[in-house]
Amino acid sequence: MDFNFSWLPELFKYDNRKSIEEYYNEVYEIFKRDFITSKPVLFGKNIGLQKEPMVNGKPQTFHHMTTEDICNNKNKQSKLRNIAFDRCERIA
Repeated sequence: MDFNFSWLPELFKYDNRKSIEEYYNEVYEIFKRDFITSKPVLFGKNIGLQKEPMVNGKPQTFHHMTTEDICNNKNKQSKLRNIAFDRCERIA
């Protein structure tokens, strides 16, 4: 089976010319455009997101979508998360 994914936006890859913080802020601008400002719809239903609590001035949902748990022990709840570049580059 051959799938055509040409309709997907280009990946927004991190380049080493900017800081990770700068990149993450740019990813957030894409998130705002696509999930907050545009009010997306899927299968005729509005897609909402949880805007509270805020984490470093950004909705917790954004952080959940763009970071991953760094705790290897699945039985232990960890609030420590690292930026997940593979998630960030697909945010659009």
